[in-house]
Amino acid sequence: MLKVAAGMAICFAASCGGATAGALQIDCVLPPGQEASFAPLCARLTDLARARVLPGETAEPGQLVLSVTDLRPGPIRARLAWRSADGQAGEGPEIELAIMDHDGLPEDSLAGLARALLDLSDIPFLTPRQE
Repeated sequence: MLKVAAGMAICFAASCGGATAGALQIDCVLPPGQEASFAPLCARLTDLARARVLPGETAEPGQLVLSVTDLRPGPIRARLAWRSADGQAGEGPEIELAIMDHDGLPEDSLAGLARALLDLSDIPFLTPRQE
């Protein structure tokens, strides 16, 4: 479920579906007017991140913030920032996704983007890249 306010959509982990490992909070800041197009990205990121919470993490391992910029007809840019329960913070690299010859946003492309964001962001409370 997405909550839309002031041109951004926030996808809270408790309402995005998926596993229930800890109280990992995931906020998705999406392009205004494009919330429905990017909802599958937020949902997939939520599912993947929850599956990667390290065993033994606290009930509240941390927070992830996904920021997406839609530059279509150019690339889509996304970055994942994180804050752990003990106050450590960081962010991963900005990743670009170019979609050509397609009017919409293919869900398999968005799923690949979600995996890449998690794989490249070096988040201490999540398991590393999963093959």
